[in-house]
Amino acid sequence: MSNKHIKLELGKFTLFTGLNGTGKTQRMDDILKSLPEDVHTNFVHSPRRHTYNIGHDHVIDALCHPAQSDSIIEKQVTAWLHELFPHISTKDGDEICKLGYGYDSAYYLLWAVLIASPGDYLFINTPELGLHEQAQVRVVNFLVKAAKAGINIVVETQSFITFDALRVQLRDANIEPEDVNVYFFMPDDIWQMFVNKDGRMNNWPINFFDGIDNLLTRLMYPRGQDPDYDQ
Repeated sequence: MSNKHIKLELGKFTLFTGLNGTGKTQRMDDILKSLPEDVHTNFVHSPRRHTYNIGHDHVIDALCHPAQSDSIIEKQVTAWLHELFPHISTKDGDEICKLGYGYDSAYYLLWAVLIASPGDYLFINTPELGLHEQAQVRVVNFLVKAAKAGINIVVETQSFITFDALRVQLRDANIEPEDVNVYFFMPDDIWQMFVNKDGRMNNWPINFFDGIDNLLTRLMYPRGQDPDYDQ
């Protein structure tokens, strides 16, 4: 069997996670292809491997950085980059790729979001790649802001930081539970995970972002006496 027959509904912010090889990326691609032709979409895979459809030169008001009054996309990207990486100082002419993979990937992600308009769909594959935990949290905060602005966000991730940052956004009422859909992919099934307004869940299946807890539990035991976790 497979999980291909299971129908999924998208929210304003949809998150896919699960075991490797369970069809998450393929499902994102299938959903993208199923959307009407007049729906504006972008698919962000990784630096320089993306699909951009640019429809305008200015960022919508809801996504303009508060420290940058000019709405032109290039200036907004620079402002949000400084928000994600406040310790990095850049100037015109800097080669983005020389600042590291994480900075590179965030640059293209910001472009994809900031060129979008309400009603667009943005598909993002592993936004956490190359990013420190602090930057991962800031990226999620930014994506939630985009979702609130009416851009449909679909994320595939293996990062517990990304998931927990989304839970905090729910707890802080920056997005409503009914606007968030979380799916856990397994070989023969897909579970929808419900996160409430406090960022809490009633069900937490095995292999759902439990690797860190398992490892920390093992460290509580002397060598050779820890529980036999499947890592």
